[in-house]
Amino acid sequence: MTDLDKMARKKAEIILNDTKVSKQIEGKPYMLFSIKNHWYMIVIQNGELIKELYVTLKPSDEVVLAMSKDLKKPTKELIGGFDKNKYHKDFITLNSDFYKDGYEISNGNPTYFFFADKEGNKYGESKLTALIKPNPIDSELYTYLLTSTLKNISD
Repeated sequence: MTDLDKMARKKAEIILNDTKVSKQIEGKPYMLFSIKNHWYMIVIQNGELIKELYVTLKPSDEVVLAMSKDLKKPTKELIGGFDKNKYHKDFITLNSDFYKDGYEISNGNPTYFFFADKEGNKYGESKLTALIKPNPIDSELYTYLLTSTLKNISD
């Protein structure tokens, strides 16, 4: 794991440990997706309810909750994102075995993702780029996370 990979983890932990977020994810499964270690989307499953948090991490490590919304009818891809069996166990980067045969495209800002079950165990942890093919994460889920983050957060 490179220093940049460790930095992505560290910045995500700052977000997750902030009380604006930690109280909402405690004891619940969630997905975390980030762009540039700056814009974060956290999708929380609470029974039948799905909640999306959009958070910005300032250069000073200040956590700003930009928006929170409850989804009345989440997509099947989003609901499927809470199935830990869909994910790789290893930390995946462009240098990992998943890409030993190369990739078709990798471009754009760095992204970081993982799914955490209600006990906090991580699955599908990856640090990739905004445009990536093949993608170890379900492509429809990844597209939803990427576009929702870009659409709902601005500085």
